[in-house]
Amino acid sequence: MDPTLIGLLFAFIVFAAVSYHLGFRLPDIGWTWKAQTAFLVTVVMLIPFVVFVLYRQTGAVERLEAHAVTPLPEIRHAVGITTGQGPAPVWVFAGDVSSREALSYYDDPDTRPGWELSERGVTMIVLRRGEARLSVSATSAGRIIYMLRP
Repeated sequence: MDPTLIGLLFAFIVFAAVSYHLGFRLPDIGWTWKAQTAFLVTVVMLIPFVVFVLYRQTGAVERLEAHAVTPLPEIRHAVGITTGQGPAPVWVFAGDVSSREALSYYDDPDTRPGWELSERGVTMIVLRRGEARLSVSATSAGRIIYMLRP
């Protein structure tokens, strides 16, 4: 799970607690309705959205492994909401690896059992298994992106 999102969730919980205290526990000081609105928006929209994204990130590596792809060992955590679900899954991970190292990892057939190397570029490789196509790309910022088209 993304540590930035965990920190954001913690911040939203603290903000909700402060808003609740200012909006519902203290006497009316002229802007109580703003604190009440902030509390409701935080509790009804912001916190559930961050929890949903964190929930989707859980198990992203295992979903990738279920397609017989060995994830890079340098992967730290999933990023965002693209975590390998749906009919044409996409995974985005953060890792401590350069784009060249990430792509050269898949030159070894042991890291891609059943997948054949179809195309190779500077920032992306394409693997094929029958009609299925898996694109693996890496950015200089340490993002590793897997896109599966069954």
